[in-house]
Order: sequence, then structure tokens, then C-alpha cells
Amino acid sequence: MKRLALFSVLAGLLMWASPAAALEEYQSYFGFDYMLTDFEADGGDSIDLDAASVRFGSYLSQNTALEARLGFSLSDTREGGIDYELDNFVGLYARGILPYQTVELYGIIGVTRADMAAGGSAFPADGEEVGLSYGAGVDFKVGERLAIGLEYMMLIDSSDYDLTTINIGGKYYF
Repeated sequence: MKRLALFSVLAGLLMWASPAAALEEYQSYFGFDYMLTDFEADGGDSIDLDAASVRFGSYLSQNTALEARLGFSLSDTREGGIDYELDNFVGLYARGILPYQTVELYGIIGVTRADMAAGGSAFPADGEEVGLSYGAGVDFKVGERLAIGLEYMMLIDSSDYDLTTINIGGKYYF
């Protein structure tokens, strides 16, 4: 049922993107984000993990873009004798954008596959999880082809754990 809802939302966003409203300035972008990641097992404490991601996106219209991301851990965290690490994640997302001069406000929704590791235990997050992702952010254009941004994102919202991020990064348009 979740997959049907996700595909319905993505299909609606694609239909909303009118080909006649294509961007004149640039069509695609590449970016890098530093991620302040918060891992919280159900009924457990919150654990902070550092991660980074690269992303590639393409505008379908002035108000819609598709984006792919690949992320990886920068360090692991030891808590209660267990090492926690976000080994990697990959995701595909649709962005609904509200542009205003040099600022873009956006909402983002998509699917993420994350691979978590919890050192040597049968911990709920040890292994791979696929789930619906969503969030919001703002990008500030600081040059003709450069932007910096701030974003909040729920990467994984599962019955076993939540993985949320605050992302700080930059984009290069081409």
C-alpha cells in the first residue's frame, strides 16, 4: 500500500511538470552535502552520526526536479558498547520547487535504501532498510551557477528506527 501511494505521488508530480515550462538557464545540477544524521531506534536513545552525500538532479520544469543521491558514513559512533554506522544509502527523489529570484524553497519526496550497521548485535537497524523519504529545504543562489542550501529530511521512517538528517551543502548548475 505504501508503494502504491508513493508511485501515485511521483506520477502526479511528473504530470504536473509541464514540458512547456522548461528552464532556460540550466537543466541539471551536481551537489555535495554534509549530513548531521540522527538515528533513533524505537524506544531507544538518539545517536548522532556524521555522513556525506553526492547528488545529481535535473529540472523537468521551473517547479519540478528529479534527483538521485548516494551517501556514505564519515565516522561511526560508539554508544553503550555498540558501534553504529550508516554504511551507505541511495535514493531517488522528486522535488516540488517554489522559486523566487535567488531563493528556491522546496519539498522533497522519494524512496531511500539505507544500509545501517550496529557492531555485532541483532539490533533492529543492523542491515538494509527501504522506505519512503520526505523533507523540505531552501537553496540560495550565490553565483551564476552556484547555490548553497539547508535541508531537513526523514530518510527512513520504519517500525524499527527513524533516520533523520539536516543537510548543509552546495550545488553546481550546468
